[in-house]
Amino acid sequence: MPLDLKKTVNRGFLNQEKVPGWFGDAKDDLRYFPVNTTGNDPVLNLPQPPEKFPDGLLNYVGIDFKVINPMTNNGLSCLVINDGESSSISVNAKGDRLWMLGALDKMKVDLTAGARIRFVYADRTSVDVPIRAGIELSGYQYFDKVSQGVCAWKGPTPSRPDAVLWCWSLINPHPDKVISSIAVSAKGMALGIVAMSLEKTEK
Repeated sequence: MPLDLKKTVNRGFLNQEKVPGWFGDAKDDLRYFPVNTTGNDPVLNLPQPPEKFPDGLLNYVGIDFKVINPMTNNGLSCLVINDGESSSISVNAKGDRLWMLGALDKMKVDLTAGARIRFVYADRTSVDVPIRAGIELSGYQYFDKVSQGVCAWKGPTPSRPDAVLWCWSLINPHPDKVISSIAVSAKGMALGIVAMSLEKTEK
C-alpha cells in the first residue's frame, strides 16, 4: 500500500528559487527523476522533447511506490529531513513491513549518525526502528554497495552521470496493531525520501 506523502513533502526534485530541490544544490538535484521532464538532454546539454511524468504507481525492485508529480503539488515531491529534524506521516493501517525509496545527503557519515522510524500505534504505544548508513542505504552520489538495501534507480543529476536512489525495508515489530502514523527523524546527517509503501502479508 503506497503511503500518501503529498501533505508531508517539503522539497521538489528540481531546485528552484521558491522551492528547494532534493538537498538544496541546484547542480546536484533530482530533476531527471523519475523521467526527464526538463526538455534538456543532460549529456549533450541540448534541447529535447520533455518526457511525460508517469501516472499511477511506479515499480522499483518489485515494490509499488507512488511518486508525487511536483507539477500537481505546488512543486513539492520529496521529503528531506535534516540533522535534528523530524516529520510525521499519517498511516491508519496495519502492515508487516515498511518500504522506503530515498538516499542520504552524503556517502560517509559518522558512526554515531543515523535516522530513525517511529511506528506510532492506535493504542498510543510506539516503537523505534533505526535506519543505518551502509546497511539500509547510503548517499545518492554514486553506487556503493550496502548490506541490506538495494539500488533501485540510477540516473544523472546536473553534475554527475550515475546518482542513485536506494530501496530498503524495515520490519514492523507489531503487525497486529493499527499504525496511526510514522515519524521519521535524522541525527548527524540528512535523509531524503521519495516514496514509502506499507506491505501487508496476506494470511
